[in-house]
Amino acid sequence: MKIGDIIQVMGNPAWAPGAYGVVIGFVEHTHPRETQKVTVLSNGICVNWVVQYCQVVFEHRTNEP
Repeated sequence: MKIGDIIQVMGNPAWAPGAYGVVIGFVEHTHPRETQKVTVLSNGICVNWVVQYCQVVFEHRTNEP
């Protein structure tokens, strides 16, 4: 998963059921056991999603050979 990828929330969690979004950044950990999160633009709003509950739908391949 990298910046520019389109991702979807897996399953049906209450915080974003079946939502799609574009990865625009990564959230830094403050504790080693904290879950990895990404900042996503979804429905015009920037939100943080837990990486383990997301899957890449479309990989952004700009600037790759």
